[in-house]
Amino acid sequence: MNGQQLKELLDDCNYSEYFIQTASDLQVVEAILDCHENYKALKKGSVEPK
Repeated sequence: MNGQQLKELLDDCNYSEYFIQTASDLQVVEAILDCHENYKALKKGSVEPK
């Protein structure tokens, strides 16, 4: 995944430009995982509380 693809993914997950530019690597990974979990829940049709 290149930088542009990562930016598009984070944009699709509604993360701000400020977050994308300033987040640490760990914060980016956590954001992607959270976004993916939300995507799976929406695709499945249910959201389970954490």
